[in-house]
Amino acid sequence: MAWWRIGLSLLAGLLLVAAPAQAQLSGLSPLKLDLGQDWTAHLGGDVNLTGFSASQSQAPWRSQPTASIFADARIDKLFANEWRVGVVTKLNLYHDRYSGDNYGNRFFAKAYGFVRTPYGELEVGRQDGAAYTMAITGPLIAPQVALDDANISFFVAPGTLTNLSRVFALRSAVFSTSNGSKLSYFSPRLLGLQLGVSFTPSLARGPVSVLGAVPAGSGRQSDLVDAALNYTGYFGRTSLGLYAGVVHGQLAHALPGHSDLVDWGIGGELDYAFSDSLTGALGGAYRQSNTYAFDPFAAAKTGQSDILHGSATLVFKSYKFGVEYSDGTAGAALGLPHLHLAGYELSTAYVVNRNLQLTLGFQHERFASTGALLSAGTSSQGLNAVFLFARLHV
Repeated sequence: MAWWRIGLSLLAGLLLVAAPAQAQLSGLSPLKLDLGQDWTAHLGGDVNLTGFSASQSQAPWRSQPTASIFADARIDKLFANEWRVGVVTKLNLYHDRYSGDNYGNRFFAKAYGFVRTPYGELEVGRQDGAAYTMAITGPLIAPQVALDDANISFFVAPGTLTNLSRVFALRSAVFSTSNGSKLSYFSPRLLGLQLGVSFTPSLARGPVSVLGAVPAGSGRQSDLVDAALNYTGYFGRTSLGLYAGVVHGQLAHALPGHSDLVDWGIGGELDYAFSDSLTGALGGAYRQSNTYAFDPFAAAKTGQSDILHGSATLVFKSYKFGVEYSDGTAGAALGLPHLHLAGYELSTAYVVNRNLQLTLGFQHERFASTGALLSAGTSSQGLNAVFLFARLHV
């Protein structure tokens, strides 16, 4: 079935679903529970549902659904001096081969405590590093199904049936410390500037890993430090965001060909409000690392990985339109093949209410390798997908 026919079918479904959904669904807020003594619990989450059709290297189109469910919980207390303390968890309740998260799809995606004061915020536990938390990489109308840093990917590596994002993921925000247990500090914003730093003793995820020794293993890094600087400014109808971040680690055990980790990136976004109902945004990012395919356990003395990303969006009332381009390379290193993944995405979305958004899009990528990672005798594949994505967020 031609992709344009699939796209027309999905568009018809989008229009049919959106109208009654807007009339029937009211805005939902996270469940809030008063626990006494100024302690409050907040419960929410999101459900991601996607129907897609995909083809790899002219193979017949295959159509199927994919889904993921996440729950968010926070318990905090606000003190009279405006200090706030609390604990946050994010649970991966359900995922399949095509949907999930960026943290290996473990049940506990995040679990950390925080102290928020007028002098900044301190976090400890399984949380993103400062270089990822503060990243600005360009506007996206539906990050879950974007090319950059996607949680949903439509392509697999034949033979192993492994999702292609597990082989090489396009992610322009600096992400080397992932959700490893860490200690982070974020300064107050002053004159538009904010500084963030994180310390990750190792990339382990245990509850006391911030104090533990580095686990044994090939390419393990220790004492990883995130540092990031973020700027936001407003100039009439224009808003500007800029970002720079870096992660540095130390190789825990000397290994031939391996090296201390260095991962850095820069990015920015410019937004302009043409009117109260029409806003445009343009941005992008560049990331470079001495790791193979941005794997923090594969920091190499030779070879590097880099990603260039750009995107633009236009928002008119409840409608969004977006275009995105990403180009990533993993240089041959540690006896592994050279990889190249590049592509673009066109998408449009309808915001039903503050909880529900429907997104229709077309994605094209091309994957090339000096080795036949995708199938025997194949070094390059064209990848195409049409999708209809619904996200219910509370």
